[in-house]
This record gives sequence, C-alpha cells and structure tokens, in this order.
Amino acid sequence: IFNLNFSVAVAYTLIFVGIFWNGIGAFSLGLSGNIIWNYIPVLIFGSLLGGYFGAYFSIIKGSMFIKTVFEIVSFSVGISLILKAFQ
Repeated sequence: IFNLNFSVAVAYTLIFVGIFWNGIGAFSLGLSGNIIWNYIPVLIFGSLLGGYFGAYFSIIKGSMFIKTVFEIVSFSVGISLILKAFQ
C-alpha cells in the first residue's frame, strides 16, 4: 500500500506496536499498580535480542525468509490462542 518492501513494513509495524501498544499497556498497568519489576530486565533483554536477530536475518536471508518466519509465528500464536480458549 505504501510502496515499502516487506522487511521495512514489518520493521515499522514492530516499532509502532512496541512504542504505542506496549507503552499504553505499561502505562495502564502502572496506574493499576500491577508491575512485576523483576520481569523488566528479562523483557528488555529479550526485546533487544529479538530485534538484533530479526535485523540480522533480514539482512542475511532477505525478506522472503522473514515473511515465512513471521507467518509461521503468527499462525502458531493464533492456534495457541484458539486452543487456550477451549480449555
């Protein structure tokens, strides 16, 4: 739609989701007082590690590899959520 290749479009999506969606969620949890501060370092480390490897594989393998991995992960999460809904 915006004449971006798949890698750039996914990068923009992840940046905006990370900043806005996760930021709003963190702010909401902060207001309710339910932040588990021990998880913060692990979440930051996982985010940085995932971002690094995502960028690395995007550069090395190309956008087709990233698209395939993204679709597999999205499909797996969807199936997991459906199965958990029926438990």
